[in-house]
Amino acid sequence: MYKVMLSMIILVLAACSSDSREGDADIVIDGSSTVFPIVSYGADLFETEHPEYAVQVDFSGTTAGFLDFCAGQTDINAASRPINTQEIDACHASGIAFDRYQIALDAVAIVTHRRNTWVDGVTISQLQTMWAPSSEGVIRSWQQIDPQWPDTELNLYGRGQDSGTYDFFTEQLGALRSSRQDYVASEDEEFLAAGIADDPGSIGFFGLGAYHRHWEELRLLAVDGGNGAVFPSLETVRAGEYIPLTRPLFIYVRRYAESDGDKYHVMQLFLQHFLQRLPQWVHNTGYLPLTPEEYQAL
Repeated sequence: MYKVMLSMIILVLAACSSDSREGDADIVIDGSSTVFPIVSYGADLFETEHPEYAVQVDFSGTTAGFLDFCAGQTDINAASRPINTQEIDACHASGIAFDRYQIALDAVAIVTHRRNTWVDGVTISQLQTMWAPSSEGVIRSWQQIDPQWPDTELNLYGRGQDSGTYDFFTEQLGALRSSRQDYVASEDEEFLAAGIADDPGSIGFFGLGAYHRHWEELRLLAVDGGNGAVFPSLETVRAGEYIPLTRPLFIYVRRYAESDGDKYHVMQLFLQHFLQRLPQWVHNTGYLPLTPEEYQAL
C-alpha cells in the first residue's frame, strides 16, 4: 500500500509540473527538488478544493530558487536549507518581505546499488575521502576507501550545485560548496535513483524521501558520525542520532499586503489550506513529520 501511495505521488508531481499552467498561474512555487514532492502534493490538494485557482510548481534547486524568489519572480521558495545572508540582502534590495515555515524533517540518505554486498555503512571520514576536491581523478576504487572492500570502480552520484542538499552535504563534510566535480550531478532525484540502481559501483546522496520512493531498487547505508553507525529513520532523526546529516525543510513565503488585492487573498487561502492539512498527509511523501505541537505552532 505504501509503495502504491508513493507511486501515485510521482504521477501527481508530473501533473503539477505540466506546461499548461505556465503563464496563467495564481501562485508560483519553485526551489528545492527535495521539498518538491511536499509542495506539489499540497498544491494538488488545494486545486482540487479550489479549482478556480492554478498553482504552478517547479524545481530548480534551493539556491537557484532563491535567486528568482528574491527577484520577485516567484511567490514561494521551497528550501532544503535556511536562507543565507547574501540571499536575505538580495530580497531586501528588491523589497521582498517573507515568512519562513519549517514543514518537515529530512535526512540526507547515503545509498548504493541494491546488490552491493561489501558495505553496510560508511563513516563521515570515508565520505570526506570520497568527495574531497583532492580526490578528483585520484580516488577511483572502493578499495582506496577501505582496503577490505573490493577493487571495484567507485562511481559517485549526488545533487547539483544549485541544490540546497549539495550545500548542506558539503558543509557537513567540512567545506561548504567544496567537492570533487567528477561525479554524476543532477537536481532530479528520480534521475539519480535510476543511475545508482543501474550502476554496481555506485554510491550517492539525496533526500531520504527519494530513497523511500525507491527502496526496492536501492540499498540504504548507515552513517557513523562518531557514535556508531545509524540508519536514518523518524526515530533516529528526532532523537538526534543520525548525525550530522539531519536537517529541517522549509518554505519561504512572500509577504503580500491587503492592498495587493486578489494576490493577498489567494496566498492567504493557500497558506492556510497547506499548513492546516500538512500534518495529515506529509508522511505520504516519504519525509518525516514534525510533532503535532510543532505543527500547531505554525
